[in-house]
Amino acid sequence: VETPQGQIWLGTFIQGVASVELDNKFNPVNFQRFGIKNGLPTLRSIQVFYFDKRLFFGTNKGLYQFDANSRRFTTDSYIGQTFANGSRGVYRLVNDYRQNAWLSEVNTENHSIGVALRQKNKSFLWNDTILR
Repeated sequence: VETPQGQIWLGTFIQGVASVELDNKFNPVNFQRFGIKNGLPTLRSIQVFYFDKRLFFGTNKGLYQFDANSRRFTTDSYIGQTFANGSRGVYRLVNDYRQNAWLSEVNTENHSIGVALRQKNKSFLWNDTILR
């Protein structure tokens, strides 16, 4: 995922998260790896998403955000506490034209696809029965 500032974030299968910045000739000028010591719960299968002008990092323990000042990842409850309490993993996150968040989630009990419906107050209401 590329941010509006031009920073590229890559989730990896077994090595955590990497970020790279390129110059105008597409040469890397800054490359960094992040892992468990930076607050990620795992190094495996991390997905990177850009939604609502924010970066999200999907893990087997839910959604995380990156704090550039502390250089650490922390749980992210923006879409709801459901995805910040460690009980549900996030495999995919996409938005629809109404800016709802569709998620493919993984937990120890099941795998489901659902939608976090945007409410008038800008919060989200999770519905994992919509496609059942």
